[in-house]
Amino acid sequence: MPKTKKKFDWEITDENGEFIDIISMTNDEAKEYQNHFPDYDVSKIDYTEND
Repeated sequence: MPKTKKKFDWEITDENGEFIDIISMTNDEAKEYQNHFPDYDVSKIDYTEND
């Protein structure tokens, strides 16, 4: 699978559904984030044009 540099906004919530943060990451970064914080839910919101 080719790596992408496109960033998306991801909403981070805890196991109770409480909002934590919105972070701009690539798909691969989001997967890594999810691995580091398994108790958090990482949901893609929208494409962002941030570098």
